[in-house]
Amino acid sequence: AEINNSVVLEGHVKRPGERAYFNGMTVLDLINNVNSLNDKVDLDYALVRRLVPPANKVEIISFNLRRALTEPSSVDNLSLQALDTIYIFELGSEREELIKPLMEELEQQSGNGGLYKQVSVSGRIKVSGNYPLEQNMAVSDLIRAGGGLTDAAYRLEAEITRDELDENSEIVVRHIIVDLKRLLDGDYSADVLLRSRDRLFIKEVPNWSGNNSVELLGEVHFPGEYSIKLGETLGQVLQRAGGLNPTAFSEGALFIRESLQEKEAKYLLSLADRLEKDIALLSIEKDSGAVETGQSLLKQLREAEAVGRLVIDLESVMANVGDDLKDVFLQNGDKLFIPEKTQEVTVVGEVQFPTSHLFDGNSSREAYLSKSGGYTSKADEKRVYIVRANGSVVTSERTTWFAQRYYNNVQPGDTIVVPLDADRVRPLTLWTSVTQILSQIGIFAASASAVGIL
Repeated sequence: AEINNSVVLEGHVKRPGERAYFNGMTVLDLINNVNSLNDKVDLDYALVRRLVPPANKVEIISFNLRRALTEPSSVDNLSLQALDTIYIFELGSEREELIKPLMEELEQQSGNGGLYKQVSVSGRIKVSGNYPLEQNMAVSDLIRAGGGLTDAAYRLEAEITRDELDENSEIVVRHIIVDLKRLLDGDYSADVLLRSRDRLFIKEVPNWSGNNSVELLGEVHFPGEYSIKLGETLGQVLQRAGGLNPTAFSEGALFIRESLQEKEAKYLLSLADRLEKDIALLSIEKDSGAVETGQSLLKQLREAEAVGRLVIDLESVMANVGDDLKDVFLQNGDKLFIPEKTQEVTVVGEVQFPTSHLFDGNSSREAYLSKSGGYTSKADEKRVYIVRANGSVVTSERTTWFAQRYYNNVQPGDTIVVPLDADRVRPLTLWTSVTQILSQIGIFAASASAVGIL
């Protein structure tokens, strides 16, 4: 319950909570130095929630705490009233947790015929989002609320999108250009007063790439982290890195991309949800054997971590540097690992002794399977496949003579995968797909973890 002779301090402070109120109390009586604040506090934007009599409507007032501390006689050293709540924010962090309840109060008040006092800022601003519309609030105030512009912000102009009513009382959308250069230079005649529901968009500098970088590891002449510009390719960065060492195994290059990891993670989650529904149906049918197998697959799927591998032909990349179709355009955070030449062929899955064998140049797929003791009773012999060192998958389902020769042509760095015969447990195609995906993720994740890029 609120106490009539108190104020409340909330947010990024060392001791949040109620404080005794007295007549004439100001912000500096509540916060007299930065020692009462947490580290990385935003000194340029703070809020006061105030109840205005007689209806006790909520009013939001912002102030500049930095100016209040350095200039006690300034208007930013606000006079406080009983029941005020003061909000202090962290620098550059999300503010929704503190601001959302205020926005909900303002929205409820707007239901009584008033305007919904909200504006928003997005784009190249440090903290985008919705903010309370204050009296006489302008673009500069909203930029301050958003923590200021990022390095990528286009500082010549910004854009306000505004909804207005025309003569037929229909909504018309207007776009208003803000002369941001004049405003940032201190010419406040360029500041634009904001209206309810205005949306401010801070544009990005054309061709902005920031501090984007990629990492090259393993058998390159100069491994390390390389800054990249917009449109730069893998072939071009490899040239900057001095090319590959004589010991490089280009066929086994492991290329990982963050955006692919995110997509893969979403797909794995969706696949796990579908598998869970399948298991639930089998539980109803009381098929205990299938349920047990399904739950084992589901557990593995839930625990699997997305790899985000992009299968590339590194030899083709290096032979076609800058080619839009054969080279790889880089993204921030890309990682490439090039291993040493290998002499191993690995056999995994439903064989008696999963292990690696020395590549001899003569043995067929079946010969390597025989060296691992042959199939187990659970093996799906018709769906055996090979994962090449570059990540591509070769199956036995190709029918041409040439394709069969390619399939049986085992190469150094290959992994021969013998999947579980899910059809014997339950004829569900999804289960077969899950076992194959888990095998491939396991192979790629093991390679990535071994070199420290996952």
